[in-house]
Amino acid sequence: MLSQFPLSQQVKAEKHILPASRTVGTVDGTGIDTNGYDAICFAVDFGVIAASTTLDVKIQEGETSTPTTDISGAAIVQLAAGTGGGKALIDVLLGGLKTRKRYLRADSVVGGSGAAVYGVTYQLYRAKSVPVTQTIAAVAV
Repeated sequence: MLSQFPLSQQVKAEKHILPASRTVGTVDGTGIDTNGYDAICFAVDFGVIAASTTLDVKIQEGETSTPTTDISGAAIVQLAAGTGGGKALIDVLLGGLKTRKRYLRADSVVGGSGAAVYGVTYQLYRAKSVPVTQTIAAVAV
């Protein structure tokens, strides 16, 4: 059966780690409250990854808004120097929070000696109640 609501009222989309060129170090997104949803998809958009540089992104969970426990298998394959212009998706089924903790976040690490250009967004979906409330403007035509 088709939903009476457009996609923008069924999926909550947000920026998580703003796009930027980053040098060696770790950047964590803020904790995402997944209550009310059964799934979340993280999109890692990446540009140029400089020579001698790597990018790792994994998903962490926790009981509070500062999750720190890695979710097994919820990570991208390490992106290495010379990789440029692409997207990787990490889809996490929440199982009605029976198998996952309530708060999730992306943890990103740039390694080596150069810089990587990337950002992370997320889409919470399979909402238990629609329409969902967006914090960004959605226009349906």
